[in-house]
Amino acid sequence: MPKGRIRCSQITRREQLTAQQRADLSSRAQSMLVRQPWFVEAKLIALYSSIRNEVDTQHLFEAAISLGKRIVFPRIDGDQMVFVEVESPRDFCSGTFGVLEPVGPKVVPVCCIDLIVVPGVAFDRDGFRIGFGKGYYDQALEGRPLSCRLVGLAYAFQLDDSIPREVHDVSLDWLVTDQEVLSFDSGVNL
Repeated sequence: MPKGRIRCSQITRREQLTAQQRADLSSRAQSMLVRQPWFVEAKLIALYSSIRNEVDTQHLFEAAISLGKRIVFPRIDGDQMVFVEVESPRDFCSGTFGVLEPVGPKVVPVCCIDLIVVPGVAFDRDGFRIGFGKGYYDQALEGRPLSCRLVGLAYAFQLDDSIPREVHDVSLDWLVTDQEVLSFDSGVNL
């Protein structure tokens, strides 16, 4: 199935979630993520502001703050995505595409980030994802050092055996859903 049809189908499915279903599933997925050793060990974590019923990251934000971690969020500057350090929920305003974006001046290079939590519309069991189709994450993460680890955060229904991919698509190191944690480093599922 082409990316466009997968994208449309998955967005529709996500938008059919009730507020309570979204809260419950998001809470489960975030709880699974914060228990992972690579989350606990990371000193600088990139999160995202959820839109259109994506898995929420508020619990991750609170957990990271309570653990004394530095946190960055993406912001669209011109035609590229940069990561900007934040210290509190007050550090945001409505930005590109109506997404809450950080307003601060502290742009952090990808090479300095330990763990980047990425959203997606669909994911597969090989560590690839389909986003909204603008390519911001793939472009920002191209050439990232191995020390910068990527984890997708999703609802279990967003996972498929295989999705179409292109040469520029960046693969994940892990995928966390409300039901499981998949590792693409060693092929071991946790």
